[in-house]
Amino acid sequence: MNRLLAVLIGYVFGMIEFSVIISKLFGVDIRKRGDGNTGTANTFRNVGRAAGFIVMVLEIAKAAVAVWLAGLLAGDNASLRELLKMYALAGSILGHDFPFYLKFKGGKGSACFSGYLLFHQPIVAIPIFTVFLVTMALTHYIAFAFWMAYAELLVYFFIAVHLGLLPLSGMMLVEFLGVYIALFALTLIRHRGNIKRMIHGNEHKTYFFMKAKG
Repeated sequence: MNRLLAVLIGYVFGMIEFSVIISKLFGVDIRKRGDGNTGTANTFRNVGRAAGFIVMVLEIAKAAVAVWLAGLLAGDNASLRELLKMYALAGSILGHDFPFYLKFKGGKGSACFSGYLLFHQPIVAIPIFTVFLVTMALTHYIAFAFWMAYAELLVYFFIAVHLGLLPLSGMMLVEFLGVYIALFALTLIRHRGNIKRMIHGNEHKTYFFMKAKG
């Protein structure tokens, strides 16, 4: 029951599409720009850096709050707390990607992942985001940078369990990793268009701090 409640908490927060709200304040309907995606990257590319940063902060915050609230359901049980947080992350990504009131057409969940990473796995957040920023600086492919982050966090989970930094074991650990791997697979599926464009050399590039030349 707690698992389902954690997912529902995540979904309710996740389906708040800040890109739609903020872009309208800038006089734009983000759903009619670029690839129609309601995510942060599309906002950066088609509304502007100011709108993009506002949306990014709000999207990160909504997932962080949802995951924190779900963790409270576990009380003093540290293992259950980590598991419920993962379920809440799943819910927030599902809510963001598939909001029912927008006909299940949303974003791709990258900022929600960032909220979980920054506020609920802070030990590894700095090195992962360092690699993310380096990848962005070299490629300007935000999707590829997030895939790297997802993979790095998965590696960290295995290391953290071995070192006793993650209070999970047995079937609860299997469940935790299973949910995370499913989310990793989902982000790859949601970015399949990006993968095809990368292969053909015409993927959209995102510039956080400068405009593209040419």
